[in-house]
Amino acid sequence: MKKMTKEILEKLDDTEEIKQMKEITITKREEGQRFDRFLGKYLPGASSGFLHKMLRKKNIKLNGKKAEGREKLSAGDLIQIFF
Repeated sequence: MKKMTKEILEKLDDTEEIKQMKEITITKREEGQRFDRFLGKYLPGASSGFLHKMLRKKNIKLNGKKAEGREKLSAGDLIQIFF
């Protein structure tokens, strides 16, 4: 798993254009969760360190803005993950 994470980070560090984006809209069922915990459930193969690095590099955004991970999610929030 660490090898896959390293490969993803190397691709993100390249100067090439981002090739793929995933958008997730938070539902009533998912609201109230901390953002970082939601990401851990949504991407179970990614370590928490990797997810926080993605947040710091703005590869994961909440409602179009940089997020820290400790935000509480609300229904209708939009998460963008850039791969």
